[in-house]
Parts: sequence; structure tokens; C-alpha cells
Amino acid sequence: MEYVLVGAFALGMLLFLVGWLSVVVAGFRRHPLTGLLALMPGVNIVALPSLWHKVSGWVITAFVGAVLAVIAWFAGADTHVYSQVRGVGVAVHAPNPPAPS
Repeated sequence: MEYVLVGAFALGMLLFLVGWLSVVVAGFRRHPLTGLLALMPGVNIVALPSLWHKVSGWVITAFVGAVLAVIAWFAGADTHVYSQVRGVGVAVHAPNPPAPS
């Protein structure tokens, strides 16, 4: 089960990243300023109306990927991702669970 959660999280992040990069590439094809606006998270919503006809499918795919990644993260992928990263040799500490009251 842990590999399914990690795989779902990785797939969600990949879909989100590919969708975001497609908006950035379409922005730079339109105009350099539009591309720079599309690069900045949060601000890229300003450039989206002028690019929607070209990237609407990718934006929807990125949204689905983000939802999939968030669901997998809160379903337990966080502990498995931390253990996989520690197995590679990166020193990262998982957040401590809240103390029972």
C-alpha cells in the first residue's frame, strides 16, 4: 500500500508540473512578459485568460494532479516519502505528530 501512495503522490506532482510548464511555454510563445508572469506561482492567474484557449486541457490536468497529490499526501504518503528520502541519504526530519491530550 505504501508504494501505491508514493506512486499516486509522484504521479500527481508530475501531472501538476507538466501542466504548469505547458502554461509557461505557451506564455513565452505568446510574449516574453506573459511567459514571465506565467512563471510566478499565484501571479500566473493573470496570464491564464490570454492563454486559456491553448492550455485549457493542461490546466485541468494540473488541477487533477494537484488534487491527487494532496489526497495521497494526507492519506499517508508523507511518512513513506520521508522514509524513501532518508533511504537515499538525505537528512530530512518528518514533522512530529501532535501529543495526545
